[in-house]
Amino acid sequence: MKASPAQDGVVRRTHSPCPTCARILEAEIIRREGRLYMRKTCPEHGPCEVLFKKDPGFYEEVSRLAHAVEPFQPEAPASCHVALEHARIISIDLTERCNLECPVCFTDANSRSMDEISKEEILAGLATLPSNRYEVTLLGGEPTLREDLPELIRAILGKGFSIKLITNGLRMEDPGYVRDLRAAGLRWVILQFDGFSGEIYRKLRGQDLLARKFRIIENLARADMHICLAIMLVHGVNDHQIGEMIRFGTDHARIHHLAFLPASSLGRDRLDLFVDHLAPEDVIRLMEEQTDRRIRREDFLATMRWMSRIHRVTGHIDFRQRVCFFPLPVLRHGRTFAPAVRLLRPTYLLRHPSAVSRLAFVARHFFHIDRVDLPAELTFVTIEKLYSLANMDLSDAKQCNTLYLTRQGFVPSCMYNSIYRKTCS
Repeated sequence: MKASPAQDGVVRRTHSPCPTCARILEAEIIRREGRLYMRKTCPEHGPCEVLFKKDPGFYEEVSRLAHAVEPFQPEAPASCHVALEHARIISIDLTERCNLECPVCFTDANSRSMDEISKEEILAGLATLPSNRYEVTLLGGEPTLREDLPELIRAILGKGFSIKLITNGLRMEDPGYVRDLRAAGLRWVILQFDGFSGEIYRKLRGQDLLARKFRIIENLARADMHICLAIMLVHGVNDHQIGEMIRFGTDHARIHHLAFLPASSLGRDRLDLFVDHLAPEDVIRLMEEQTDRRIRREDFLATMRWMSRIHRVTGHIDFRQRVCFFPLPVLRHGRTFAPAVRLLRPTYLLRHPSAVSRLAFVARHFFHIDRVDLPAELTFVTIEKLYSLANMDLSDAKQCNTLYLTRQGFVPSCMYNSIYRKTCS
């Protein structure tokens, strides 16, 4: 039976790259049988239709909360697809080298040689940016392979920027190395962390790293680092441990952020992830199930509603919502935890009056949350879905709040990693 026009047909038009050659194509988002699909045709590689969103209702609600999307201009070069006023994070690839050969790697590390960016080039690229607005993330490859990393950290901090280091952490098994980075001024480490079994690491990283990850976390904690666990989720591999990861993070005094990254077929993908990929709404459903509904879908939407309202009033970039990123501050209370947005309900505050001070802390420091000492009770849970070539909506992708600093200018994150990485170092 044919679906009604309200349920079936073209929702909107956009641009998207060819999944084979990355040529920029006109594309349509179509609704069919309760899902959204992306359809496009490459003159060389022919037609392509892929799943775009599993839950149109959820996507539409999030889209209403997100900042208005500006049309993509296909004739513009990569460095022009940038609105610096949208950005909050400046990412810098320090190297393409890595000390792992992961079956899944969105940067496809070790696949090409690279003339590594110098400290002078980095500082020149950052020179035009206001340091109190942007956070710098250092990554690779594996950035700890740069022997001048402490020197780079000191130089960037000296310009007034805050810094986070994204790493697999293997060099941080050495407590002395961690102390060197801490002495250079590093406060935040985003640590690749995949779960609680050796088999998970063998599948995703090629070897059992579990015991090493726990040693790394304790080394970071002893050095008084703030820790973010970057958790790549793969269906059937580690998505059954989401609730356990949240409990682990909220119980650990130095873990202040759990960044869930449902895997995309991006870079190196030996698992063929796009065939059965996890969507953000899948991750939220699994969170509900595995936390006994201590975290719910409505908590994410309520948080985004509040942040969207604040953005409309203040214009502050930290509150600008996107369709690929889902934030949720969580506060531990005794032996349990609850999303901070629930503290806005008078009935909750009456039952838990001590929560008022923690809510006040979040409100007071939210604009510079990465520059202050966080209370042990506060953990940020976020979900972020990276675009692959197959389903990238370039109008959305150009709105990213993360830009890569390259020798050719600034490039939005997903566009850099999918399209321009190999030619725009």
